[in-house]
Amino acid sequence: MSGYFTIASALRDTFESTGPLSADQIARISAADCARIFGQDSRNAHAQELMGKFAEAMNDFGRLILDRYNGKYASLIEDVGHSAEDLVRSLSAMTFFNDVELWRGQRIPFYKRAQLTAADLALAFDHKGLGHFRDLDQLTIFADNLVPHVLRLDEILLYDAELSERIDGEELIPAGSPEEIEIRACALHAVELLVEELRRRGRSASAMIIDHLLWNRGQLPEYKRAKPRHRTRTVFY
Repeated sequence: MSGYFTIASALRDTFESTGPLSADQIARISAADCARIFGQDSRNAHAQELMGKFAEAMNDFGRLILDRYNGKYASLIEDVGHSAEDLVRSLSAMTFFNDVELWRGQRIPFYKRAQLTAADLALAFDHKGLGHFRDLDQLTIFADNLVPHVLRLDEILLYDAELSERIDGEELIPAGSPEEIEIRACALHAVELLVEELRRRGRSASAMIIDHLLWNRGQLPEYKRAKPRHRTRTVFY
C-alpha cells in the first residue's frame, strides 16, 4: 500500500483492537511503540528514523491537547468555531505542522498537513458536527510531491530540462530548496487558476475538491510508474 494507506489502516487496526489512544498516551508514545503500531522493522535505520519522527509528531499533538484542551480532542475542533482557517492556525503551533518556507526573502506558507486535517475531518463527518467548517473553500491544495507530479504528467506544469533530469534520475530535491518550494507553489497556483476557470464557467469548484481528484488520479498505474515524482526528505508531506 501507499504510505498514506499503510498509516491509516494501521491506526484503524489499533483503534479497533485496543480503542483510541488518549492524549496522555500519545504524549508519551515512543518510536518503538510507533514501529509496532505501523509494522516497521525497528532494526532498519531508515525505519527507525521515520518512527522517531512519528513519535515526535504524536508527542507534540498529545501535549497540545493536554495543555490547551484538557485532554479532549473534540475541544480542539469546538474551539475554532467551525473555521478551517482557525484550525490551521491552532495546529501550526506544532513544529511539523508549521509548514512555512523562505523563498527569496519571502515567507511562503503551505500548511499542507494542517489544511488536510480540516479536509479529512470534513469528509469523515460528512461536513456535519465536528466536520462542519464554513470556510473550506478558502483552503489551498495540500501541496506535496504527488499533485505536482500529476500536473506535470498532464503537461499543466512544465519543468525546465535540468530539473526534469534530476527528478527522473531520482535525485533528492532538498527540502526548502528553491526548486522544491517552486514545485509546490506552482502546483498550488495552477490549481487556483483551475478553480477560477471552473467557477467562471458556472461550475462548483474548490482547491480541496481538485486536490482530492488529482491525488486519486495519482494512484493510477500510469502516474505511479510512468516517471518518478520528485523525492524530498521532509516532515511536511
